Amino acid sequence: NETEYYEFGKENPFYIQEITATVMNGDLKGETVHFENLRTTSGLSCFDIRESDSVIVNLNSDGTVNSVDNIKRDHYVVLLIGIFCIALYAISTKQSGPVLFATILNLGVFVGVLLLRPQFDVFILFIFGTILFTVITLFITAGFNKKSLYAVLSTLISVTIMIMLAMIVLKINETFIAFEAVDYVDYLYDYKSVFYSGVLISGLGAIMDTSIIMATSINELIEKDPQIDTKALKKSAWEIAQDITGTIMNVLLFSCVAGALPNVIFVISSGGMALDFAFEYFAMAEVIRALVGCIGIILAVPVSYIVNIAMRKRWAA
Repeated sequence: NETEYYEFGKENPFYIQEITATVMNGDLKGETVHFENLRTTSGLSCFDIRESDSVIVNLNSDGTVNSVDNIKRDHYVVLLIGIFCIALYAISTKQSGPVLFATILNLGVFVGVLLLRPQFDVFILFIFGTILFTVITLFITAGFNKKSLYAVLSTLISVTIMIMLAMIVLKINETFIAFEAVDYVDYLYDYKSVFYSGVLISGLGAIMDTSIIMATSINELIEKDPQIDTKALKKSAWEIAQDITGTIMNVLLFSCVAGALPNVIFVISSGGMALDFAFEYFAMAEVIRALVGCIGIILAVPVSYIVNIAMRKRWAA
């Protein structure tokens, strides 16, 4: 049952849900419990419980529900992982194993960084993590070969230049960054390091994509025509770069801005805040991450070309 109430006028109703549920696990498994749940129209800080939903609750020893902690969604995650694995295997049978293995290793590195955070600065940890992410991803998915080595070098050089430029500009203008709008900033003692770590990591995947595509393309061009001159190789590499950079930058921009979309929509619809102010205050952190990543993608093009040509000449010598 659900009862509707009005406290601040007709625009902002809230609801008291009377829930009858069955305990699914623990000492009271199989027992029927009754509790109330507060639901608001925005859904910002509460849960809309529906029939057949599974919820995680704080259950007292006497069988009463103290609080609703979350909606149980792990079965959706398992389903998506299953679909991802099947689709990956169907598209690329040979690469599915290495891709999954690299993903698991990267998750392990990420968990290790989080566990070490209380002892070390999280930004320094993610700098080392970035090196490991790059080496693991490119060498395992693309194989242990010259192409992967060039892509690793190009990625690390591009990321280094990108984060150095970003740190200089952001540090100069740090007072204009709305850190207070970053999620959970009140609970993070190292929120600035967390923010800069996000800036570092957000563009890494896109830079790796650019670097491996450039390395593969240049490798194919040279293998098909070993006598190709540098001018023609540069022209072909530049045309390839023009085809890939636009789409990769847009993917990065869309994925970053999507993280701020719920907050922006909420403050516009519920708080009556102007769009430009809401975007500047609540989406600026995501926009910064996207723009820094785009700079890294642009840098990866000439860096990849220079690294591939220089290393091939050195290898040939």
